[in-house]
Amino acid sequence: MSDHIHPPTPPASKRPSLTLGLCLITAAAILATLVVNSSPSTAQTTSPPAPAAASPAAASPSSGGDWNRIKATRKLVVATSIDYPPFTFYNTEFQPDGFDIALIQEIAKRLGLVVEINDYAFDGLLGTLQLKQADVAIAALSITPQRQKRVDFSSIYFSGNDAYVVPASSSLRVRTIDDLYGKKIGAQNGSVYATQLRDQLVDQGKVDKQNLLLYSQISGAAPDLQQNRIDVAVMGLLPAQDFIQNTGFRIAGQGLNRQNFGIAVPQGSDNLRTSINSAINVIRADGTFDLLVAKYLKVSPDDIQPIPETPITPVKPAIPAQVTCIDGASFVADLNYDDQNMTAPPIFGPGQRFTKTWRFRNSGNCAWKSDYAIAFSYGTNLGGLPVRVGREVAPGETIDLSADVLAPFTTGTFQSFWSLVNSSGVGFGEVVWIGLQVPAPPTPLPPPPSPTAPPDAQINFSANPTSITSGQPATLIWRTANVQAVYFYQQGDPNWASQGVAGNDQRIVYPTQTMVYELRTILRDGNTDLRQIRIDVAPNAAAPVITALNSNPQQTSQAGQCINFNWNVSGAVDRV
Repeated sequence: MSDHIHPPTPPASKRPSLTLGLCLITAAAILATLVVNSSPSTAQTTSPPAPAAASPAAASPSSGGDWNRIKATRKLVVATSIDYPPFTFYNTEFQPDGFDIALIQEIAKRLGLVVEINDYAFDGLLGTLQLKQADVAIAALSITPQRQKRVDFSSIYFSGNDAYVVPASSSLRVRTIDDLYGKKIGAQNGSVYATQLRDQLVDQGKVDKQNLLLYSQISGAAPDLQQNRIDVAVMGLLPAQDFIQNTGFRIAGQGLNRQNFGIAVPQGSDNLRTSINSAINVIRADGTFDLLVAKYLKVSPDDIQPIPETPITPVKPAIPAQVTCIDGASFVADLNYDDQNMTAPPIFGPGQRFTKTWRFRNSGNCAWKSDYAIAFSYGTNLGGLPVRVGREVAPGETIDLSADVLAPFTTGTFQSFWSLVNSSGVGFGEVVWIGLQVPAPPTPLPPPPSPTAPPDAQINFSANPTSITSGQPATLIWRTANVQAVYFYQQGDPNWASQGVAGNDQRIVYPTQTMVYELRTILRDGNTDLRQIRIDVAPNAAAPVITALNSNPQQTSQAGQCINFNWNVSGAVDRV
């Protein structure tokens, strides 16, 4: 697949399990603490369209297996990763959209089926098919021999090139893969580009392993490019053209690694694959494909790479692969602050802290380990850090995950997308989100005039600096006169009334995330003056983080008995 990029408008949709006759939606979720229980998930459905009149090209082949079941239910369950414009994205109406979404809807219409779309972490798409949790997967998936060992593919529906994105000030030109020798490179985890870079550069000793940075979404490479933490980001050409819009980036090279996209189906779903191929042929023949190209890819159909004529033959291993463990996660329910699929996002004040809770089910065939986590993927970053699951979760078991997050300080409607990751940081399962809105504050009424004006209060509240890196100090200073009382505290502290301070004082703070501090002053006439200062905190990627420290056994009663200790420290570590 070409790497995923995000649209400029905030995407939406809670875990698209969307069911459509033409378009659809569902629910989603986010971060982590624990508790257990279960509740069935529901999907919104619409009546299926009447089957299209049979045409020779679109006629169904002999039925059987998955295709027989799909025809009986008249529903096609689609797994995708909705974060890769122009192929997949959420539109301004918070609905799944893009070339791939429109194409699979047209295919379903030709086959007389309703479409149910579910949003998954890209890395977990093939596992979702292997677990039989979806009928097909479409997400600009490149057909590769490695992927053909796990799933089968339809005929090629699009052929595209790669692109190499650099800061506009960079002098780098990429004409061959060796032009990346010694560079710091970013790519999307699980993409064909990540595999190519690993095989042709890292494994050949041309690029250090630590200089290949892999992102859950390629949009995460943008700040690293801006800050010169990487020299180049590798992705598909069309997504790269979206990526560089209104940015200080340019394309330094393209066309070194042509990719052929296909629709993935579970291995052995021959009748389903043949039906999809027939529908693709009809869509090409009746001009619908060209209309989709013009609408979503913004190019003339004549400018699209010609589709290779070589048919895609399923790979049949002599010995079936023994799948030992496939991670899976299904969203079950919003347990609070349900945004109703972004039709009614809950309202929060600027900078307001709140706790969101969701329910997940382990829908894989192996247990989640305690160090599995749910982490921010893309969209609006609400300040939440990755949160570990904290215990083993067996297949089929449900778990409630919660997190404290911070509403933005600006007005508007926002979404923050999250996904589960395993011990290796590989994403899996359904993508979830939190949706909210911050309304504009009402215009306050002027206070009534005081009959006898007290002496004018003097209040000064300042901070230096107001933008820091996590772990650095900031000093907040206040000076007051002609007031009754002064309180200093973090915004949202329910015990602020116990935080009385001297009228002239200062505090040094070390916030680990963006924080708002308040100075509440009671004036001589009993009125309140409330002032706020926001300290913006950027994460310190280089700071070491102790993620595990364990012993076995945890205690001993015998002198001389051995105890094994193990630990895990991430980040830039000098010594432990």
